[in-house]
Amino acid sequence: MHKGLALLFIILSLISLARGTEITLYENFAEVARPVTLEGGVFAWRPSDRLAGTLVGDLVWLSGARERLRVWRGSELLIYADGEEARLHYLTRGLTGRLGYRLHLASGAFAAWLRVENGLDEPVEAAGLTFVAGVVPLEGAPVRVEAMALAKRVKDEAPAFTFQGGLGGVFRYRLDRTVTLYPDRTELPFFRGAVKPKLVWRYRGGFVRSSRLRLFRLYRFSAPLNLSPGTVDVFAEGTFIGRSRLARTYEGRPAEVELGVAERARVERRVEVLEESKDRRRYRVTTRVTNEGDEPARVEIEERFNGKGLKLVLPAGERVPMGYRIGFDLAPGASHTYVYEATLVLR
Repeated sequence: MHKGLALLFIILSLISLARGTEITLYENFAEVARPVTLEGGVFAWRPSDRLAGTLVGDLVWLSGARERLRVWRGSELLIYADGEEARLHYLTRGLTGRLGYRLHLASGAFAAWLRVENGLDEPVEAAGLTFVAGVVPLEGAPVRVEAMALAKRVKDEAPAFTFQGGLGGVFRYRLDRTVTLYPDRTELPFFRGAVKPKLVWRYRGGFVRSSRLRLFRLYRFSAPLNLSPGTVDVFAEGTFIGRSRLARTYEGRPAEVELGVAERARVERRVEVLEESKDRRRYRVTTRVTNEGDEPARVEIEERFNGKGLKLVLPAGERVPMGYRIGFDLAPGASHTYVYEATLVLR
C-alpha cells in the first residue's frame, strides 16, 4: 500500500514538473519556459510592464509547436503556430543566480548557497530549476538586479541539486522540485560537505632587494564539486574572519581562499650585492621564514627577475623562467632558511 502511494506521488510529481514553469538561471539573466495553450492556433502574450522592462531584446520563442507567424502589437505578441500545447520561452534580466560559499576552518565544514535575485516584484514558482554557473555573454552590457531588502532564506533541507555536466566553460546543476523564488533575494542551500583546508603563506612577484618580503595568507583545499566564481565567508571557531573571492575550480582541483597579509609569518631577509655594473649584477640572498603562529603552514615563494638573462645558484627549489620557486612546511615555532646567488645580465 505504502509503495503504491509512493509510486503515485512520484508520478504526480513528474506530471507537475512536466506541466510547470521551468527556469534556467544564469549569473546575469534567466531563461523562463512556461506552459501555454494555443487557442485556434494563436497564442497572445502581454508581459507586465515590470517584466517587459527586463526582457532581453526579442528573444522570445515557442517550443513544442511549429511557429508560422509573429505579430507585435505594441507590447503584445501574437504567435500563430500549429499545435495546442507549447512552451513559451523568454530571457529576462529580472532573475539572476550566483553561488556564495561558507568555510569553517576548524571543522572543515563547507557549504554553498544559491542566491537568486528576483527583481520582478512578485514571487515566481518554478517546477524545475537549472543553474548555469559561468559567464554567458549577451549583446550589450549585462545588467545585474540588486537585492532591495534583506534576504529570505529557505528553511528546508538541502535540495537535491545534481551536476548535469560542463560545456563551453559553464557548469549546469539541476533541481527537480517545485521552489518559489521570492521578490528581492531567495537563498537555497546548494551543497553541504567537508573539506580539509591547509594554511599557505605565499609570495609571487618580482625580485625584492629590501629586507622585507611580504607573504600572503590563504587556505587551500580540494574542491568537493565544480565551483563557480563567488564570494567565500570564512569562519574560525565560530568567528567571522574575512570574505574572499573563489575562482572557478573543477572538482578535485585545489581551491584557494586568500585572506590578506600573513601577519604570523616573520621573514628576515639579507641581500648582499656581490657585483654591480652596467652589464650585470650579482646578489647573494639569504631568506629566513619563522612560523610565529599556532598552526602548521606551507610556505611558497616565487621570485622573478627583470633582465636579459639569469644565472641562478639555488641548492633547493626549482627554476622557472627568469626566476625560481621554492616550497617548505613550517610547524608552529619552526624556522627555515635558504640561500641563493643570482647573476642578472642587464644587456
